[in-house]
Formats: sequence, C-alpha cells, structure tokens
Amino acid sequence: MKYAVVTIEWLAQHGLLAIPTMRKSKDGSKVILHEEYLSPYKDEEFPRYYFDSPELNALLSGDEWSWMEEEHPAGSAEFIQVAAAQNLLNVTGMTILNNFTSAYGSDPVAAMGIAQRVNMVPFQIAMGFSQGIMPLISYNYASGNIKRMKKTFTFTAKISLGFILAVMLTFVVAAEPIISMFMKNESIVAYGAAFLRGFCFALPFLCIDFLALGVFQSCGMGMKSFIFAVVRKIVLEIPALFVLNWLFPLYGLAYAQFVAELILGTIAVVVLVRMFRRLEREHAAPYVSDSESVK
Repeated sequence: MKYAVVTIEWLAQHGLLAIPTMRKSKDGSKVILHEEYLSPYKDEEFPRYYFDSPELNALLSGDEWSWMEEEHPAGSAEFIQVAAAQNLLNVTGMTILNNFTSAYGSDPVAAMGIAQRVNMVPFQIAMGFSQGIMPLISYNYASGNIKRMKKTFTFTAKISLGFILAVMLTFVVAAEPIISMFMKNESIVAYGAAFLRGFCFALPFLCIDFLALGVFQSCGMGMKSFIFAVVRKIVLEIPALFVLNWLFPLYGLAYAQFVAELILGTIAVVVLVRMFRRLEREHAAPYVSDSESVK
C-alpha cells in the first residue's frame, strides 16, 4: 500500500476535493493521498511512499506534518463535535421518555427499559452500516467517482434495509417471547411487547437517516449532520413525546421516534437525491480506472 503527497492546487486543477478525513500539512497546502486516488493520472510523477516506510514516518514526524497536542485539524474537530451533539441529544430524548413513563408506575418503566435495550441491537447495527461505508464514500467523493459512490450507497442501503425489515417483522410477530426472555412478569411482558412494536416501526427510516448522515460526514458536510441531529430530537421527537403521550397516554410514547424518523427519513432521501444529481452534473466527465485505461 502506497501513499503520495500532492498540493491543494493540484487537486483543484484535476477536479478533486480535499475533504476533512484527508491528512493535511499544518499550513493546509498539501495532502496525503492513497495511490489509488492517482490511478487516472499514472503518467504524472509523484513522490510515493509505502505506508510502513521509514521515509513516510520521517515525513509525518517533521514540522510540516506533525501537530502539537493542543492543535487539532478542523475536520476532525467538526466530526467530534457532531458526534458529541448527537450523543447529548440522544441522552436528553431518552431521559424525557423515561420521565414520562415513570408517571405510570414501575412495570411500564421496567418494560420500557427492556424494549429500549432490545431495540438498540438493530439500532447499533444500522449505525455500523452507516459508519462502515464512510471510507468508501469519502474515497470516491474525493476522487470524483460519483457513480461508484452512488452504487456504494445504494448497495449498502439494500443490504441494511433488508436486514432491518427482517428484524422489524420479527419484533412485530414475536414481541412477547422476546420480552419474556428478560422478565416473566405478565404485566411487564404486555407493556414491553407493545413498546417494542412501537419502537421497531422507526427502524427502516432510522436506517436511511443514519446512511444519509454517513454520506454527509464523508463528504465534509458536518453541519448538515448536526442540523439533522437537532431536527430529529429537538424539533421532531421530543415534541412528539408530549403530543403522543397526550393523545395516547403511555402507549403513544413508543411511536414518537417513528413519527420523527418518518419525517426525517423522507427529508434525507430528498436531500440525498438532490445531492447525487448535483454531483453527477459537476463530475460529468467519465471516471477512468487503471483496468479501463489498459483496454
């Protein structure tokens, strides 16, 4: 595996983008790219280094590329801030949900806790899919290969949605046996099954939302990710908790996330479609790989 050093000007001249996940020099004038980024430009000469070579280690340890402990690249800080905001909002939403539930007694609180933890399994898997495609999306976005970037997203969406829909169907059909694995109390099982069915309807839309956030972060659009996180919790889910608990006491709480994700997932699809169309127009020239150039 080799890496090359190019300037920001060179990237701009060849229609490539410098995204936050790329390693940049301290003055921001150079970036380090994987050799595959440069495959369409194999006739041009670049200093190339093996990833474990002493030359590359010496280069990155030099004053031009090394960062002091108190210094942080802007892109990395942006991703950390978005992740911290999302975690804080998730905790806030869960706290409000539990406070509403506690008004109905100990059995609903126990049932809500079990249903939340069972629902967290597909929730975390959906998040894993979105984080897993980020390097591929980032690489193809920076190299201008929008066609492969779009194929990566659609392939992952098909796999993750298929899995999430299967899990949702399982939760709908077998909610009682699943909850009873954790608690044998009939009242808790009844409450928990109702809550789990409410939670699981949000999973397909949550999956799309997570994939969209992964694409935004991979393309250096941290602000869009932050806006989506704020809209999900502050604008949609938390108000939905108040409204649904008033309309359908206790049982409506489990459907607040479904309402929020239904709206946000729809918005995410619209934003992604528009973004891909814009990128396809901007990168209308066909991408040529090494294998295609040999033919």
